[in-house]
Parts: sequence; C-alpha cells; structure tokens
Amino acid sequence: NNVGESIADARPKYKTYDRLRSKLARYKEIRDAGGWGEIEVGPTIKPGESGQRVLQVRKRLEASGDLVGYTNDEPEIFDEELKRAVLKYQRRYGLEEDGAVGKSTLASMNVPVELRIEDIILNLERCRWLPRELGDHYIIVNLPAYEMELVKDGEIKLEMGVAVGKPYRQTPVFSSKMTYFVVNPYWTVPPTILYQDMIPAQIKNPNYLSSLQIKVLDESGNEVDPASVTWQTGVKFPYTLRQEPGKMNALGRVKFIFPNEFNIYMHDTNHPEVFAKYNRALSSGCVRLSDPMKLAYYVGATQNKPLSVSDIDEISKSKSNQTIIMNSPIMVHLQYWTAFVDENGFLNFRPDIYDRNSKLKKALFSSL
Repeated sequence: NNVGESIADARPKYKTYDRLRSKLARYKEIRDAGGWGEIEVGPTIKPGESGQRVLQVRKRLEASGDLVGYTNDEPEIFDEELKRAVLKYQRRYGLEEDGAVGKSTLASMNVPVELRIEDIILNLERCRWLPRELGDHYIIVNLPAYEMELVKDGEIKLEMGVAVGKPYRQTPVFSSKMTYFVVNPYWTVPPTILYQDMIPAQIKNPNYLSSLQIKVLDESGNEVDPASVTWQTGVKFPYTLRQEPGKMNALGRVKFIFPNEFNIYMHDTNHPEVFAKYNRALSSGCVRLSDPMKLAYYVGATQNKPLSVSDIDEISKSKSNQTIIMNSPIMVHLQYWTAFVDENGFLNFRPDIYDRNSKLKKALFSSL
C-alpha cells in the first residue's frame, strides 16, 4: 500500500466523477490554448444571416468542440451546419433549442472557459458527497437539470423530466429509500403552504378552499365547515387542510414516498403544462414528474405479486385512495449538479438555480 493507491481508493467510484475529470483536462487544454474568445453583443443571430458575429460564433463552437470538421468555404454565413452546432450547444446547456444565438445563448457562450473549469471542479467536489454505494437499483434526480433517471444494474431503465422547488422553497439534496407509492393520493397541505398561501387566500375569498375540493379537518379527522373557522394570519391554525383525490388534486394521480425529514416526495401534477417550460424551478419543494404513471407501472411490475398496467389503471380510475407497499425498496438520490457528463459523453452545464455554486466556491477555493 502506498499514498497514491490510498488517494485513488478514496476517489468516488462513479462514472460521473471519472467522466468529469476527463472533461476537466480537456477544458484546461482549451484555457491554455487561449480560451474561446467573446462574441460581440448585439441582436439575435439567426440562420441565413452573415457577418463578423457569425464568424465569432463559429470560432466559439469550434473551440468547445460543438462544431467539428466544418466544410463550408464561406464561414461568415450562418448555414445549416452551424445551426446544428448551435442546437447541440443549447442542448448541452439546457437552453431553449431554437438554433439561433439570442440573448440567453449569447450570454452562455460568453462565459469564460476559466469559469466553466471552476464549475467542473465544484461538481467533482459534489460527487464526493454521494454515498459510497448508490445501489444496484436506484433513482437519481439532478435538480438543476430537471431530470430523473431510474437505473438498474448500471442500465438506465426510465428517464423523464421533473419540476423542482422554487428558489425560495428549494428542494434539498439527500438520499432515502422509496418504500411505497399511493394511487389517488390525498394532499395534506404542508405548514409552509398553509400559512403563506392557503390561509391568506381563504381570508380573501371564503369559497377558495371549496373551489379546490380542500376540506378542513379537526384533530380527530372530522370535517369542519370552513364558515365556522376563524381565519386569521399570525396564529397557530388548529386544523388540517386536506385535498380530495381527483383532477383538482395538486399531487395528481400518484405520489412516491421515500421517508425523510424534509417531507419531500415525488408526484404527478394537475398542471402538466409546466413541463413545456425550460425553467422548472416552480414547485413548493417536492419533485413533480412528467410521466409519473410510467414510474408507477415500472414499480408495480417489480412487486413479488406484480401489478400490471391495467391493474394500476383500474385503481386510478376508481378514484379510491390506495397505498402500495414495495417489496423491494428503491434508493432515491436527489442531487445538485450544474456540470455533468451525459450517457452520450457530452459535457453539460446547467444554471445554478439555487445560487449554491458561489457558496461552495468560497468554501472550496478560500482554503487553497
């Protein structure tokens, strides 16, 4: 045993970590070669246009490897080949994929390579925080990427988009075991939403709760007439608010529980239109799934007594609340990576939606 072997053994044993290390070396080469320069600020650069700024975009994308083996002998023209390179870049950075270099894409391209290197180093550090073993069967959610993957024996079995907490109601980073899921769930309004949203809304509109099919329950679980309640802010509320299963329910058709101190879980939503947005940091902290029934079908099929798609659909259509205990729990890892390498080997960057990089950067680099 020597020091070198000990250090190597202490490194995280994840593909994500090794892939990021290789990309760090590549980005240091780009830095040492002079970086990728800046594109002049101006109006949106669109396919079909030509000029000096188009040439700057081309050089920028060649430097980062998004444009390879260019064949056109008129590089100042924004042709289809360049558009494909812009789309590739936008995909890697989680930007709107329109093939044009607008305000957001331009700002992203003009971030110096030195800052991208820092971002890679920060996320290598985050890899060290993961459990030593992710498990043979696990779900990993990357919050800034708005993505969820279900992995079994090293193979991605499911992937889908997610929505996560707003910047002022952030989804935390942690790991826990998913032990059951609920079809046609009730939604018990959590304290933050109760005091900040529900009570003020009910004061303003006495029909607010009933319009959302939300019932007021006393400590024994008995229903209470909202008109008999003294609605006021700034005092302890002695009742529970619970929304009935159905189309109005904030959790949609199903929720997945992995017990934790934060009361965070994954669930469907009654507002599927949110998944058309690029910025999906808009929940109250829990993780909304773009295709929750696909996950329900998958988990149902893994039971000792498997549940078929039609079994789960039948439960869902019944509108009756039903809890399904999982025979084989699945680990769930909620993570925060603003730089990562995808399964195709491409380095991706995402906006720091919770402004966590600056704090980590201060802690990590101030000691160097």
